Amino acid sequence: MVKWNPNSTLIRIVYTFTVAKILPFTEARTHLTELLDEIERVHEHFVITRNGRPSAVVMSQAEYESLIETLEILGDAQLMSDLSASDTDVAAGRVIPWGKVKRDLGLA
Repeated sequence: MVKWNPNSTLIRIVYTFTVAKILPFTEARTHLTELLDEIERVHEHFVITRNGRPSAVVMSQAEYESLIETLEILGDAQLMSDLSASDTDVAAGRVIPWGKVKRDLGLA
């Protein structure tokens, strides 16, 4: 089992999303075209409220896919263990220069 590490890069990715803008449903409905344009342009996400309570989140397809991919990675115990081990290797200086990797693979 992978121990949760609040300093992990993956954890920081999840918790550093831009704070969502809050928008009442009636305003979102009235300005839906502009809302979608802004979401696509700057990858914002909006919390849509009904009667003052959060009801839905609207985000770009790219942001949604990124979020799902991050959650899948965080949910994969083996992958998280491998990432933790790689962090340990880097911290200990157990790395191979990129140029050597390319040469070894016949790419350079």
